[in-house]
Amino acid sequence: MKKWTCCSWRRGVNWFQPAPLTPSLFTKAGEVNLRLPRRSDGDAIVAARLRSRTDIAAWEPDIGVEDPWDELTARRQWKDHYKWLWKSYQYGYLVPFVIQLNGEPVGQLILTKIERGPINGATLGYWVDTAVTGRGVATAAAALAVDYGWHHLDLHRIQATVHPRNDASKAVLGKIGFRHEGLLRGYFKINGKYEEHELWAVLLEDYPAGAAHRIVSAGKASHWADRI
Repeated sequence: MKKWTCCSWRRGVNWFQPAPLTPSLFTKAGEVNLRLPRRSDGDAIVAARLRSRTDIAAWEPDIGVEDPWDELTARRQWKDHYKWLWKSYQYGYLVPFVIQLNGEPVGQLILTKIERGPINGATLGYWVDTAVTGRGVATAAAALAVDYGWHHLDLHRIQATVHPRNDASKAVLGKIGFRHEGLLRGYFKINGKYEEHELWAVLLEDYPAGAAHRIVSAGKASHWADRI
């Protein structure tokens, strides 16, 4: 599998049409993998977010616009968001992924706040289309991202923050080996109010075989050779 870097485009690679960055895992919903975003993802991403508003709006931060869920606003935001993702990726601040299910975009995932030196860690965040929740897609995507962090970014620690009432996300984190480490007071501004969040994290040495191996061993997903 080709290893992409922040500067692959400078060597003539068509960086607007990247191949998947990760292997595939197979869930009840189908084949899940991760790739870099494309400009053409806008329609699919915006449609999925609008369709999933009820499920994900309660956990998303304030972004300074009157109605971030308005369709026109969302389409305009995608253009700016796409440019920001790529610029940040090129400078090594984050790695943005589109979650693919059977080759179609169904969500986004990001490894952000990448810190080197003595910390050598990153923060995981994601959302998945309501139409495919409860079928192992988020769990498979998060596992693939963690393994990408270990094997391609050489990270030691990956953490995530989650609202105490977001049971679905906490379940995903638990399945891929994250552990609850504490409570962050007034951490995230949502709907005009700073909300506390739980801190979860996983270390490389916790599961040396990787997060994908963990969920495959638990029967939550499979590889190509032993499809469920």
